[in-house]
Amino acid sequence: MSLDEPDLEAWLEDRIAISPLTQAAKNWLEVFEQGQVKIFFYEDITAGSVAFYKDLCAFTGMAPRADVFGKLNSRSNIGRPMEQPERLKKWMEEAWRDDVRALHQLLGRLPDAWLEKAALV
Repeated sequence: MSLDEPDLEAWLEDRIAISPLTQAAKNWLEVFEQGQVKIFFYEDITAGSVAFYKDLCAFTGMAPRADVFGKLNSRSNIGRPMEQPERLKKWMEEAWRDDVRALHQLLGRLPDAWLEKAALV
């Protein structure tokens, strides 16, 4: 799929080539011992802030602080919503599809929206 904007398409292809998600995750998992790396997704935070916080605390060995719970669902530093052009969304889904599939195979889990866009569900 072409974006009809060669400069943007070339720039995006360069970003994908130099930062594949799966290779980055493999690098972390190869360098650190099992149990020292936990990969979270932005969707983990937005889907359930309290559950995410508890999971993060359990992983790091920290005790959850009661004063934090009330702040978890509040939003700060909110920018204005920006909608991506549909053709850009489609191009990115296609460009990252194989990497997302490989990441799913490596980690055994991905956010539902990632799975849907990579046609894994």
